[in-house]
Order: sequence, then structure tokens, then C-alpha cells
Amino acid sequence: MQTFNYHTHTYRCKHANGTDEEYVLNAISIGLKTLGFSDHCPYPGYSMHDRMDYEELNDYLESLNSLKEKYKDQIDIKIGLECEYFEQFHDYYKFLSENLDYLVLGQHYSAIDGIDYWDKCTDEDIKSYTNAVVKGLKTGFFKYFAHPDYVLISRDTYNDTLNKAFEKIFETCKENDIIVEINLKGKRLGKKEINGKEQYIYPFRDVFKLVSKYNCKCAYGQDTHNPLFFKEFYKDIDEVNEILKGIDLNIVEDIDIWKI
Repeated sequence: MQTFNYHTHTYRCKHANGTDEEYVLNAISIGLKTLGFSDHCPYPGYSMHDRMDYEELNDYLESLNSLKEKYKDQIDIKIGLECEYFEQFHDYYKFLSENLDYLVLGQHYSAIDGIDYWDKCTDEDIKSYTNAVVKGLKTGFFKYFAHPDYVLISRDTYNDTLNKAFEKIFETCKENDIIVEINLKGKRLGKKEINGKEQYIYPFRDVFKLVSKYNCKCAYGQDTHNPLFFKEFYKDIDEVNEILKGIDLNIVEDIDIWKI
């Protein structure tokens, strides 16, 4: 049974609810042993509508370090960030990776001022997505790759372009010992028609068939945006397992993500 969650947000990202302490208390209440905070990474010089502001980063760190100490006998709190890989911020990621417990790669945007793949993702966009993800994973800064199937939200087809892209991505994950996330939030989006069939966007079965092919390590991540969601953590896992039933995945249940 998995007793950690490394994908947890805070109110600072402007689309999550609850206090930092409420996340900790709710994680403790369901028996989690490790809680990793990975709110969306802020970027110096930029303000984004769905990211914490760079000026909030110190408060984020101070708050979580205080909770880490306060609850050290009840839960192990790890502090990270969920980042896109934008090449111009390479040195910034290096600094963050050296000063935080871990970094998550979650590629939502094509560029710091580019499109959100939630809104648009053509075959040409898939190429830029793949290029950024592969470059990011090869840096060694990221040990956990979130919701690889995010790009399907705005698509109604899964084609050979996507398949080849994911082949390249998961080969890179395998070579660099990256944890691939089975995202538990995606099922809340429900099903949509892809290739003429109603199916869940993520976790998307064809994507995880490739994860299985490359025998990548996997872990569940709730992508928690509300502390009350922790009450559904194990139910979410059971429901996602049903979606992926029949796919042989290398699920790890005990990881020190910051030491991988």
C-alpha cells in the first residue's frame, strides 16, 4: 500500500484551496507517512494566473519548513516544486534542485508565455512538448514526471505522432530512473471521445501500455488541490487501477524520491 504523496499543491497557485496545515493534518489522518509538497513553480520576472508569484516562494518555504518541524513525529514532509522545463531557466532549476528536496516535471505550457496544452495540442505542439520533456528529464534535476497524458485533454485523437513521442519520453524515463506518475486527479475530468471511443483522458490506457513496455517505475500521485481530497486517496487508487486493469505496471510503494 502506498503511504506517500509527492504531488500536493497549496493555495498559492491560485487554483487550490485550504491551508498548508490542513493538507498535513488530512494526510496524517489517512495514514500517509510522507507528504511531498510540489506547488507550481514560480518564475522570476513573470506573473502567471495559475502559478504562485515568485515573491511568495519564501513564504512557501518558511511555512512548510515550520510544519515539517511541528509534525516531524507524525509525518515526513518533503518540499519541492512542480515545474515545466523552459530551457532559459536551466540555471534556476539547478539552484532549486540543490536547495529543495525534489522537483517534479509537469509540462503544462509550451513556453513561459506560450500555450497551455489544456487549450490546444496539435501534432506540431506534441513535438515541442516531447522536446522539452526529454531535455528536462535528461538534466537530472527532476526525479518524478507528472501526468504524462495531460496533452490529451485538448485532443480527440491518439495517433502515431503521439505514440512515437511517448516512446521517446518513456525510453528517457527508463534510462534516467524517473518515476512516472499515475495521476489520480485525471479521472475527475471524466471521459471524452478519443479515436471515436469514450475513454478517460488520463490515466490514458495507450500511454500506460508504453510505460509498461519500457518497465518504467510508477507511483500514484493525487495532484491534490484540496486537503479534503486526501479522504479519497485510496478510493482514487482503486478506481484508477480499474481503468488500467490488465496493464502490467512497475509500481513502487516505497521510494525516497529525493535520493533516486
